[in-house]
Amino acid sequence: MCGIAAMLLEPKHRSLSELKNIKKLITENILVNEERGKEATGIALVQQDGEFYMEKMASKASDFVKSEAYFRLLEKINDKTISILGHTRKPTKGDVLCSHNNHPILSGSVIGIHNGHINNDDELFAMCNCKRNGQVDSEIIFQILNKYGAEGFTQENIEILMHSMKVMEGKYTFLAVTKRSPEKLLVVKHSNPLSMYYEPNWRALVFSSRYIFLRKTFGEGVVSQEIKNDKILLFDANLLTELKHNALASVDLISPGPVIEKSKIAKKTGCKKL
Repeated sequence: MCGIAAMLLEPKHRSLSELKNIKKLITENILVNEERGKEATGIALVQQDGEFYMEKMASKASDFVKSEAYFRLLEKINDKTISILGHTRKPTKGDVLCSHNNHPILSGSVIGIHNGHINNDDELFAMCNCKRNGQVDSEIIFQILNKYGAEGFTQENIEILMHSMKVMEGKYTFLAVTKRSPEKLLVVKHSNPLSMYYEPNWRALVFSSRYIFLRKTFGEGVVSQEIKNDKILLFDANLLTELKHNALASVDLISPGPVIEKSKIAKKTGCKKL
């Protein structure tokens, strides 16, 4: 069990007070998710041009948000920030002292956060012939997206991405952004919780593993915007005013495919403890 705290922001001029409120909200969202994972915390900012900034630590959220590194990262939130991906980790696989195992996870051009567990990650690494940076099972999600999303995340390839993920076994909910199409946010919900709310004044989608946080912050409107299970959703930051909480594209998540032979599992990783 881990916690997800994220935002998708439409590019626009934002006042200092609006930026201050966005920073306050993402901090509160991370903190309220601390009980879902206290062993590591991280956050990434994705800018309109694909540039990103990331900080993560093997510490609980209440310590992380007091760190100088976190304050420095918050200061980078500006008019060009389109995604904020926050995560609190409760490990199922992979030592938190290895930074590669903590979220957000960067795999090639893809950066993402995950709540859940992939049961057949070793087999899938062998199948996709991807270099493993850490030991955490979550990494395979973003390695697969990096490999099969070479053109970015688009309406045209969302079903291709769905088929590339059909072999994943386990419970998982994750958000991912690629530098190839930074304005797009891919959201996949399978079994584990995730709710969202569209804030019209900010032109922003707010995501959280803690439904109660969104309900207390934004009121009853959150009820109708709970994300349904077994969905792959593609959101576009440039179209939030038009689409609001509706996805640009949506497909159903299909059942897992066959398991790969155990003999083909690749065990080696490039991760070293910090």
